[in-house]
Amino acid sequence: WVRFPLTFIKDMAQNNVTAVANNTNAILAEHAQTFNVDSSSPVLESWTLDLNINRLEVTFDEPVKPLQLSGQAITLQDKNSSSSTSYTLTGESAISPATNTLSVLFTLLAVDLQKIKADLALCKDAQNCFISFTDALVKDVANNKVTARLTSNGLQAKLHTRDSTPPTLSQFSVLDMNIGQVQLLFDEPVDINQ
Repeated sequence: WVRFPLTFIKDMAQNNVTAVANNTNAILAEHAQTFNVDSSSPVLESWTLDLNINRLEVTFDEPVKPLQLSGQAITLQDKNSSSSTSYTLTGESAISPATNTLSVLFTLLAVDLQKIKADLALCKDAQNCFISFTDALVKDVANNKVTARLTSNGLQAKLHTRDSTPPTLSQFSVLDMNIGQVQLLFDEPVDINQ
């Protein structure tokens, strides 16, 4: 059914349309002559990765259901095809917004973030940061699964923010004072060769 106020549109002589009201005249309320159900799958248009705030954002060509997003469907890879290194996420957290939208932002799990940061060939900049995913990633508002993106056709990050946050010592232990051995634990992977 369609209803609209008299201010909805005017003809060429600037006359208001005859309103089709909400309530009063069901005879004037018009129903659709044809109705086609949405059967098209959403397509990922772009994505961004911010390694400073540990977030990944995906943007689609039509609204999707963010709370049905599955990070486990995402693989990050160093090339658009024939990647030599890749990592499949184990999940996601803090998805926003909660309502249907074109863009979904989520926080990477700590375990995934550590693996990504530890791999020197993966997502250090936009040149080696590509995404692929299965159709289990998300559904649109009509419950159509997203069009999968194969590992042979990864999509490069539109925006990539490098990790520029210094590592922080989170704990240390003295293992053997006789040989001067201590264990240092940092909040992210560190390069012990530096």
